[in-house]
Parts: sequence; structure tokens; C-alpha cells
Amino acid sequence: MRAMNLVAVAAVLMSGLSTAAAAAEPDGKALYARRCGICHFADGGGTWMLERRLGKSQALLESRADLQAPYIRLIARRGLNGMPRFTRVELPDSDLEIIAAYLTRSGPRP
Repeated sequence: MRAMNLVAVAAVLMSGLSTAAAAAEPDGKALYARRCGICHFADGGGTWMLERRLGKSQALLESRADLQAPYIRLIARRGLNGMPRFTRVELPDSDLEIIAAYLTRSGPRP
């Protein structure tokens, strides 16, 4: 009987841990805002530079439907023109993957 109670308590604790872990996982939009938004939101320097080089329709990264995850990873790690490169310490691979997934998502765009 006591063993069954311990199993039941363990199951409840484990389900709480998985729920807490899921809630603690950052979402792509929040990570993008925190890591990239200062330059790549509407009034950012990165958006301004992209508009000069590619035109207004390609300037706002969140609005684009043509971005691919390998390209996002490459530019984040190597930098491009005025954009600095981000090391794995500054931007962990796990965060970069979440941001790339957010920018390459299908469905409605902001």
C-alpha cells in the first residue's frame, strides 16, 4: 500500500515538473524580441539597413515569408555588413533554433 502511495506521489510530481518545464521554455516571439528586436523591429537600425539594401517589403524580418533556418543561423553566427556575429555564449544554439523556427513559421504574419 505504501509503495502505491509513493508511486502516486511520484507521478503527480513528475507531471508537475513537465508542466513547469513546458511553461519555462521560451517562445520564439519573446526570444526574437529580446535578442533581435533592438535592431530588427520597425524602427531598428537593422530594419533600416535592410530597407536600404532590399526594399521596404523585405526589411521587417517578422513579416517575411522567404527566410530559411539555415540562412538565419549562418547570418547570426557570421554576421553580415553592419550586423555583428553572435557567439554561442551570447546566443546559445537552442535559442537560435527557436528564433529561426519563429521567423520561418507558416501561417499569419504580424
